[in-house]
Amino acid sequence: MITSPAVARPDWLPESVWPFEIHALDVDDATVAYTDVGEGPTMLFSHAGQWSFIWRDLVAELSGQYRCVTFDPPGAGLSQRAGSPRLDTVRDTIGTLIDHLDLRAITLVMHDLGGVTALAAAADRPDRVAGLAAVNTFGWRPAGLLRGMLAVVGSAWMRE
Repeated sequence: MITSPAVARPDWLPESVWPFEIHALDVDDATVAYTDVGEGPTMLFSHAGQWSFIWRDLVAELSGQYRCVTFDPPGAGLSQRAGSPRLDTVRDTIGTLIDHLDLRAITLVMHDLGGVTALAAAADRPDRVAGLAAVNTFGWRPAGLLRGMLAVVGSAWMRE
């Protein structure tokens, strides 16, 4: 298994709350935090605008049988903020993570905007994907009112 060295855990995040090692990967202009735990078939958990904590209980349950990879998109969770979060930035983060960890036969577990970004990253690597699990997501580029709502919710003002 390829992975980057573990990074220091923030003081405010005790191991009892996030019991997994945290790793870092440079993607474009940001350092992205990710977790790679367990052995077996690979599950890559994808979301956008939130941090990996949303997957904590699922990863704890599945990592005994699966290799579970989560990440914090730039500007979310433990990752550095690199300007305004954009869907293409998250897509590039997923692609870089797949390539860096040499992930193969991946089951993409996608939530919310993680569906759009994971599918876009997977489109460039179709031979790496074995399955899809979509949870409250969609597979098309947001447009119209939805895109406007996402711009408001993802704005610097709203994040603060």
